[in-house]
Amino acid sequence: MVKKIHPKEHLKHFFAKDEEADITRAVQEAEKTCGVEFRVAIAHASHRDVHKLAARVFKHLGIAKASPDHPGVLVLVLPVRREFILWGNKRVHEALAAGHWERARDAAIPLFKEGRNKDAITTILQMLSQTLAQTFPPAKGAHDTLPDAPVDVG
Repeated sequence: MVKKIHPKEHLKHFFAKDEEADITRAVQEAEKTCGVEFRVAIAHASHRDVHKLAARVFKHLGIAKASPDHPGVLVLVLPVRREFILWGNKRVHEALAAGHWERARDAAIPLFKEGRNKDAITTILQMLSQTLAQTFPPAKGAHDTLPDAPVDVG
């Protein structure tokens, strides 16, 4: 019988013990590289429409209202469905050509398949932050308005 994982414990089952801290550092590095807020979330339930879920989580985590003019990116992973979605606000979509989202996705997929979840997420963060830095350079004296640690969502 497969052990059922309590929803709020899913985050610790998705990452190895020390990897949550590594993800937090990767988010901090991405935010130092460019003037964009990044959040990483793990959804423990199976949802029919991942786009609606991503929009809801983006809003729920405060990424949408961190600042009306401030760009934000959500990396949302749904382990139950073996899927992930990269979600950004309008300013991010305007700054990134469609190919940038796909390149980040395509670089992460083999890492997820190998069970290298931390490496997949850090790769996404590095690739997107380096590209977004061209449009959104880090601002001097800017402060981080959102938590950097990965979060478990419904």
